[in-house]
Amino acid sequence: MTDNAVSHAMFTSKFPPSTSYPEAEKLENDICLQLAMGTPLSEVAYAFEDEFEIEDEWEAMRGDEPKPDDLQAVIDEVVAEYRRVVTKPSEDALRLELFERELGERSIAFSFNEGFDAHEGAVEGAERAEELGYNGYAYCHMQDVARLIESGELYIGYFGIDAEDEDAAVAIGRQVFETLTECGFVPEWDGTLDQRIRLQNLRWEVPVKED
Repeated sequence: MTDNAVSHAMFTSKFPPSTSYPEAEKLENDICLQLAMGTPLSEVAYAFEDEFEIEDEWEAMRGDEPKPDDLQAVIDEVVAEYRRVVTKPSEDALRLELFERELGERSIAFSFNEGFDAHEGAVEGAERAEELGYNGYAYCHMQDVARLIESGELYIGYFGIDAEDEDAAVAIGRQVFETLTECGFVPEWDGTLDQRIRLQNLRWEVPVKED
């Protein structure tokens, strides 16, 4: 975990989240990170199935780490600890939910924890905006959310529905910035497309996402 980070509650638990995503750490820590990122419980096992079913995959990901006899038993143990520690959404998690609703009032979609990197995150945001008939979108991809859990820092990208219109994109960014402020966040942004909007000192915690 980085210095001066806002610590997710699970960092003081029996199974702290991994901090080198997408690189693999101990299986229990990687499972915890999946839960912390809001992966639905039914999909957690799926994220590790190939490693268990294909020996070469396990060796490539885990090296000499002993393979447990039962993946589901390990998941159940981590889930029990996570449920003990994280019993409700944190205030910042609730604020981000409010932020998404308020963006919708401005005809801006919000894609969160979708897409592996900036390109995929933007594609997810654009597709959601098109489906909803909105004017633009904001997005945070999976690596952003992993960083948020580790450090309390979150970057939010944005763009208009017309990928060629940079003026419209900046206008969307301005509305995203204003909405964050209205929701109680303290965003940082230089007002240009060269920079995503940055939030610091967040504690984003969500309970286990049930099926």
